[in-house]
Amino acid sequence: MTPKTSVLDPIEALKAHGEVRAYEAGAVLMRVGEPSDRVFLLIEGQVEVWLEGDSEPIAVREAPTVLGEVGWVLQTPRSATVQARTPVQALSLDGAWLRQAYLQGDPAVLRFVWYLMENMAERLHEMNQKVRALHAHPTGRRTRDIERLRAALQEVMI
Repeated sequence: MTPKTSVLDPIEALKAHGEVRAYEAGAVLMRVGEPSDRVFLLIEGQVEVWLEGDSEPIAVREAPTVLGEVGWVLQTPRSATVQARTPVQALSLDGAWLRQAYLQGDPAVLRFVWYLMENMAERLHEMNQKVRALHAHPTGRRTRDIERLRAALQEVMI
């Protein structure tokens, strides 16, 4: 099996087309409902993913990873709020530039998009496992499990 691509592989080439930003713990990188016009490469730190109205995060992500890619690919508003859990460093990339560079075959962007595909495939695989587990549970526990599945599906759609 081929080793998984690291999102950091193309980062030096991508830095020339984006902005590396530092966020203090508690700072918001993106909010639910905002346009998905930027993609973030989390270089350092951890973030929490929040659904609107929830009292606890549905996920914690740590560097290196990508944030905001699903909304960017689907061209839909943000489905969650992402907040720095620790001090964070992230590369912010303009979505329009990223799309154009991909269509032009930019090698760094092609590596980056390959990473996105691997990442999304992993999340889909995890969701499939959660759905299988949900089907295996007794009926009395389904409501709680359905709520967990809903939260997990929202996480995939960040």
